[in-house]
Amino acid sequence: TRISPPFPRVRVLDAANPLREGDLQRIELDFLLGRVQWAARIRQLSAPTLIEDVQEAGPFRRWRHRHRFSTHRDGTWLTDEIAFRLFPSVVGEFFEYWLVRPALLGMLRWRHRRTRALMQDPD
Repeated sequence: TRISPPFPRVRVLDAANPLREGDLQRIELDFLLGRVQWAARIRQLSAPTLIEDVQEAGPFRRWRHRHRFSTHRDGTWLTDEIAFRLFPSVVGEFFEYWLVRPALLGMLRWRHRRTRALMQDPD
């Protein structure tokens, strides 16, 4: 939650700490018109270079998110790779391209800025 944007509000319902392969992470997203619960399983954890989660329950038909960490001359480089499908149809593709994709890009930009700020000043 420390790196999440203010909208939608994210509430962690269940999360392991420290994170391990096979763990189930449950969150709730609070939108204006209602709440969405999301459960994602940590499918792959190769510290310190990769975390991969896949949706088991939530708003998408399919969701895979890879967080990749690599060494960079100025520190660590974080790359997010997301493969998703909202629902398979022309309408689904329209929503994915014009609504979901821009929202995901904005959320990731926010999260990357917050992560950088927290790494520079963790208090």
